[in-house]
Amino acid sequence: MRNLLLFTTVLLTLAIALFIGMSRFGAAEPTAGQAGIATVQQETPVQQRHDVPLLPLDTVSVPERENGRVQVLNGTNIDGAGQRMFDFLQSKMFDVRGRPQNAQLRNYPATMVISRIADMSVAREVDKHLKTGKVVLMRNNDQEHDVTVIVGWDFEEIAKRERIK
Repeated sequence: MRNLLLFTTVLLTLAIALFIGMSRFGAAEPTAGQAGIATVQQETPVQQRHDVPLLPLDTVSVPERENGRVQVLNGTNIDGAGQRMFDFLQSKMFDVRGRPQNAQLRNYPATMVISRIADMSVAREVDKHLKTGKVVLMRNNDQEHDVTVIVGWDFEEIAKRERIK
């Protein structure tokens, strides 16, 4: 079903692009004698600028990408676990928001990656680095974060395996 929806969306997008392309660049104007059809005014093409130098792609610098907006909560009594997780995720180019805070409960047995949006790709990307295998969708009204990471009691094991300092 998802593939059919994706195929339909792509097909519709191509049809619209083709229609717009034909109407802007090369569709024949209706003759004034055709009843009920308005004449279309052709747009004049923008003049090309030849004085702007083109740079080879290897000389253009692209800013490094940031992967999603992440919140870190410490669900344990391990001092500094939240800050260490915060620093680790920042080093992996995630946009970690705010400061690490304590979760409401401090007895999470395992670290969890919670997607706050329907698109779970950011949560899965976070889990690629943590390898928790515990990625869940739990939406809320928080529009500042895409993902919440709750540090659990398995943090020391994860820190050792992933070399979190």
